Amino acid sequence: MLSNYICNLKMNKIVLVIVGLMMATDLSFAQNNVSVFSEDGLPFYLVLNGIRQNETAETNVRLEGLSAEYYAGKVIFNDGTLGAIEKKFFYVTGAECNPCDVTYKIKYDKKGNLVMKPFAFNSLATAPPPPPNVKVVQYNTTPMPQPVVSMQVTETTTTQTMGSSEGINMGVNMNGMNMGVNVNGVNMGVNVNMNDGFGNTSYSSTTTTTTTVVQTQPVVQSPPVVQEVVCPQMTGGSYSALMNSMDDKSFDDDKLVIAKQAARSNCLTVLQIKGIMNAMSWDEGKLDFAKYAYDNCLDRQNYYQVNDAFEWSSSIDDLDAYMGTR
Repeated sequence: MLSNYICNLKMNKIVLVIVGLMMATDLSFAQNNVSVFSEDGLPFYLVLNGIRQNETAETNVRLEGLSAEYYAGKVIFNDGTLGAIEKKFFYVTGAECNPCDVTYKIKYDKKGNLVMKPFAFNSLATAPPPPPNVKVVQYNTTPMPQPVVSMQVTETTTTQTMGSSEGINMGVNMNGMNMGVNVNGVNMGVNVNMNDGFGNTSYSSTTTTTTTVVQTQPVVQSPPVVQEVVCPQMTGGSYSALMNSMDDKSFDDDKLVIAKQAARSNCLTVLQIKGIMNAMSWDEGKLDFAKYAYDNCLDRQNYYQVNDAFEWSSSIDDLDAYMGTR
């Protein structure tokens, strides 16, 4: 009996070890998905680490099976006049999720430049399936031929024709000449006027023809619009370390110094900024950090969510006024 118990105990330990190793293996090979879409419906090619992912230009691309934390990303537009967007740190993970389903949006900024910005960070387990109009691609590591982009060129041709017409008018003018005729005692007077002259008439005509020609060229000739990233995204491990450092401090002033040091060299998500604000006790420090971190926020469209960290509505109004000046 005792030997059977010991044997079963050992077997249970072995099973637990195997399960633990399997779970660790799954986490280490966690694969993420990323979607990129154009707000204005501009077809594009998505390139990661120098390798094109979609064979044809699409307006909405979803990549699956991404195991790295970030890649060197580039978007090349099918319209050669739009150039390309380069992103040195193209993150496919976030502090809130692992594995992640990340979405980027291509849009025009206030200056009229095309940029690619993070739009959403969701857990892969809870992410909805892609819509039917999305091109789903498995991450590709095999180089593809260089794509060819198109450019529309309008050519206008103007043709002008000139000439002359020659008209002849002949007439005889006999003024002051009276011819008298007497017939049976009746006098008849006749006046004759005759003119002669020569006239020349010149003319011209203009014909305009407009033709639109679609030309193709390799993308290497298309000048890129480079979007530089001033800071890398803060990872989950770095965020946890930051929160532990802040918890070790008793006063908001000390916590604020540490938070600003981290935000100076890292881009943060709204949830990370909100978590840092919640680690402080008073609105004064929270508001100071919310203003400081705004420029380095990855998903500014969700910045309204940091309002939940404030105790007073006046702090919300102050932050809103500050955001209006950026």
